Amino acid sequence: MTKSHPSLPKYKGANSEWAYSYHPVIEQVDITSNKVAIADIRQHLLKNWEDRKLISAGKAESLVESLLKEHLKCDVFSSTANVNKPDGGIDLFVAHDNGEVKAAVQVKRRITKDVEPVTEVRNFVGALAIENIQKGIFVTTAERYSSVARDIPEKLNSRLELELISGNELFDILKCFTKPDDLIIPPYVKADMMWKDNCGNSLKLEEILNV
Repeated sequence: MTKSHPSLPKYKGANSEWAYSYHPVIEQVDITSNKVAIADIRQHLLKNWEDRKLISAGKAESLVESLLKEHLKCDVFSSTANVNKPDGGIDLFVAHDNGEVKAAVQVKRRITKDVEPVTEVRNFVGALAIENIQKGIFVTTAERYSSVARDIPEKLNSRLELELISGNELFDILKCFTKPDDLIIPPYVKADMMWKDNCGNSLKLEEILNV
């Protein structure tokens, strides 16, 4: 990962309002490591989405947990603190402010599959029924779901609600809620200008930069 840090303006050029001197700082981020921070994984995947296949299954769960917290504006937590204990087909829970479980989440990290088959989706539906949870969110890092898997939510009718998030859709969520860490703001961009993000939200510069 490369970060660029601007120094003070050096001169006013003929073809641009200001010219800056930039000093690249190289940071090596090993996203295969279980010690790497989720923030660093998000920044790396923002530029190298194909590398999602390199992260561990545990880090994939943590990545989805961090993104769903912002996407759903709810608390999201692991179904078990013991990684060696079977999760019963449920990896994460989404909860209301009062702690009541709103939905269950299953996360599948795929290394070779580009299409998520129906088998695991059906297994997840069974886990929801056993736990008596009315809403489920199935997230896969595969690019898309098979047509048979895509039909499952409609077939459930009103028995329970099932949302399927593919790898491509997960990337859209990542782009909506992760700002590039090497963002450079030109001098002509003013703080009171309004901008629209990938989700269509109108934001001011200070909101974009969280200042």
